[in-house]
Amino acid sequence: VLTLQTGGLPPPEALKITAQDNNPMIYLNWTQGRSDPRIIGWRVYRSDGGAFKPVGSTWLPGFVDVSATLDKGYLYRVTSFDAQGNESALSASAAMAAPSYVPNRVFLPAVRR
Repeated sequence: VLTLQTGGLPPPEALKITAQDNNPMIYLNWTQGRSDPRIIGWRVYRSDGGAFKPVGSTWLPGFVDVSATLDKGYLYRVTSFDAQGNESALSASAAMAAPSYVPNRVFLPAVRR
């Protein structure tokens, strides 16, 4: 069971997600929106269709999810947190799947010798 203790901190805004073909890593970044000197970091949550679960924390407004799987869809949300462990409400969600890459097929003519 995931329990968040909210402490009046502003949630992150403008969550953006990118991925590259044939690379299971998913890159997230966001802005803090309203500045608050109590914020010391952010916690990233991910869902693959079920409940959101934490996948990591960062002290920079960006995160790389290295545990994603190619062609699997995920939803992400982020919270800000302070030194006492208080977290903001969850940010708006953003969706992404790490795309696989299928190269163009090359057809070679059959040659008889």
